[in-house]
Amino acid sequence: MKLRYYSEFRSVKDKLYRLEIHTIFAVYSEELTLTDNPFVVEYESDMLYKPLKMSNAVAGVLTNKILSDLYTAEGQNIEIRLYNKTDDILEWFGYLSPNLYSSDYITPLNLVELQAIDSISVLENRKYSYINSSEIYFKSFKDVIMHILDIADPGKVLGKLYFHKANRISKEATASLIEDIYIHERNFFDEANEPMNCRDVLEEILKYLGMTLIQYQNAYYMIDYDYIKNESLSFFVYDRMNNTCESMETHSALLNVYSIGIAESAGSISLGDVYNKVSVVANMNQITTLCPKLLDDEKDIVNQNSDPNKYYISNRDIDGKNYTLLNSFFKSKENWDYLSPSFSFLDVPVKDAEITIDNVNDIYSGVTWQKYSDYTTEDGEPSSLSWNTCVSFLQAYNNMFGTSRKTLLTLKNGEYSLFKGGYFIINIAYRMSGSFLPNDIIKTSDEVYSNTKYGAGFDHTMIPCKLYIDDYYYDGEVWRNSKYYMDRVARDYYKVTYNLTYRGAIWYRYKDNFGDWRFVSKGEYDSASGEKASGGYDDANKVYAYRENGESIFVEKWYHDECILKDGFYLVHINKEGDNVFDEEKRLTNTVSYRFNLYDSTDGVAIKLPGDKILCGKIRFELGTPNHLGTYPMYRTDGGCSPCTAFHISDFTFKYTNNKTTYDIFNDTVDDSDVVYSNVINDNNVAEMDDIELLINSNAKNISSYSNCATKSGDKFDYLRTIYSPLHDKDALPEQILIDKLYQHYSSPKFKYSNILNRSFSILSRIYENSLRKEMLVDQMNIDFANESCNVSLIEP
Repeated sequence: MKLRYYSEFRSVKDKLYRLEIHTIFAVYSEELTLTDNPFVVEYESDMLYKPLKMSNAVAGVLTNKILSDLYTAEGQNIEIRLYNKTDDILEWFGYLSPNLYSSDYITPLNLVELQAIDSISVLENRKYSYINSSEIYFKSFKDVIMHILDIADPGKVLGKLYFHKANRISKEATASLIEDIYIHERNFFDEANEPMNCRDVLEEILKYLGMTLIQYQNAYYMIDYDYIKNESLSFFVYDRMNNTCESMETHSALLNVYSIGIAESAGSISLGDVYNKVSVVANMNQITTLCPKLLDDEKDIVNQNSDPNKYYISNRDIDGKNYTLLNSFFKSKENWDYLSPSFSFLDVPVKDAEITIDNVNDIYSGVTWQKYSDYTTEDGEPSSLSWNTCVSFLQAYNNMFGTSRKTLLTLKNGEYSLFKGGYFIINIAYRMSGSFLPNDIIKTSDEVYSNTKYGAGFDHTMIPCKLYIDDYYYDGEVWRNSKYYMDRVARDYYKVTYNLTYRGAIWYRYKDNFGDWRFVSKGEYDSASGEKASGGYDDANKVYAYRENGESIFVEKWYHDECILKDGFYLVHINKEGDNVFDEEKRLTNTVSYRFNLYDSTDGVAIKLPGDKILCGKIRFELGTPNHLGTYPMYRTDGGCSPCTAFHISDFTFKYTNNKTTYDIFNDTVDDSDVVYSNVINDNNVAEMDDIELLINSNAKNISSYSNCATKSGDKFDYLRTIYSPLHDKDALPEQILIDKLYQHYSSPKFKYSNILNRSFSILSRIYENSLRKEMLVDQMNIDFANESCNVSLIEP
């Protein structure tokens, strides 16, 4: 910002003030003439404990021209500053209000009122943005506050933040509370990922802390009125320029109305409102969807061709009719890593290879997103097209080399979250096909899963999956620390196993010193001591082994699966006798039960999270090659079977949910309300204060929510349970401290005193009113700088 206008005036006490107006495009500066009422500031408030006490200012200017460069439609294009040159201090800083330039335009010398708002007020029109969009997870209150203050005052004209030494994270803690409480930034965005405005974010933080933010003179202040009334005015002082913090210990002196002096007699005394019920409502921003959409048409998938509207037209004869097929090939822009296509049995992925209708059938293996439509050719072109979207896992059948199992999809932008208990629910809708094109009209075969005399049996459809949260992974049954897996790798637990046909095979195993089963040769088995077992196979076509020293060491199926999956597990669809193999949409077999009693319960694979420990970190998720891809899902001795070369996935969901409280199971009546904290004096005579709604809260209902606050120890997060209140010498939920604060204030009438006093106190002062014989706090005030007076409202705390 550059200086555009300036002017100076002296007050009735001969203090010199300088008004400066700065604009972005100023190339020169000139002096303005001020009126006899040059600068007035109003600090707004409708209650003592208001979270944000903002201010506005009016500058009176006399001019004989239109100050067109002071008309703005933007919120932060024009700065207004008032300096006290006598005391060498910035008295007020803000921005000219958009479109609020008013002139009487009656005489040649016009009176112009320039209306401005402070830097907190302007945040109403600024959307919150992630501190670092590549690291969306828990941030400390301090980081969020400083981020917003940088938006409010990017030039750091207000160089310091004073944080009141009030409550802290524990009795032993020495750091400020805003450095010890963390919140997930996703809490400040709605389900459509639309952000809150910055002012609302600040307000929610202040409400949760039970504090008030004020821009006063050359700094921001976060204060707790309960500590001011108890004579505490000590602060953590954050330097916004140098990103440092120092401690400042001060004493709150008690001033007196008589010693301050009455500038103009306009005194009044009144009583404030009384309430005997105060409620704080903790609104839950529950965690539900845990990863970006797999088929995100709007934000993620883009055409592989440089032309975003590129698609291909081909024709195919099916059951005596000719169809026109329309196909287009897409890719994930930023949410998913995927296996690039390879075009030979050497199976070497070709990075950034563009798939077209001419080379799609040359793919050996790979992943692509597809949009497709079709119509009967003889019916002519339809008036409009309905495009379907899927992601396709492709794998050519190779009888000689078989199918190598590999990672096909990897989540790139998983949520960083904190979980204790609850369930993940994963579901996938897929079609198995012998065609790389997903059009529904293309039929592979009408074969069914069968165990008849012609059938050689069949397996369930299994999709390998890996799921990590920080150092923990899910193995299909329990969550394990990754050290468990790494230790097994170091002990050479996992072998390269394979399937073979072998009649009369026998496996041998014994339990080693680590409690793991070891499959070994008969000789090693015979010499082993301790727990051991051996056995054969029911099906000679389903024998499994690994090679060691030129010998086949036979193993059981469960161990073969472990060696394939390692730190993963299977997502399963259970196939049944008579089910169609191809061309029919299937979903994972449901393992979610009504007995789980879950919020927003849906079908899918249920993955139970541990209730005895916190899992916190970024979700890592992978899908591998399904067991039926690139193979014959069904084999019959009389022939007629087809290989599966494509999995076309039309839907994928990955969500989190937790237990609900059901009080009428037969009508599915559920307590899914937000947490409400209340304090009532007399149930027979209730005067309710308006509910205080919190969008930041404590984890009190066993529901994982973005709005739940956390603490941090080292690099590990845990839910915030309590904070320490020195005033009461106890640990309590912040919500309870807030309730007690409001209850104590409103449970009995509080005197209010208003008058125009000399300007010799601050918005942080304690003032004794002689006639009432009460200590009072400054709730609201209007400052007239020319007259060095302040129209103040004091209230009994």
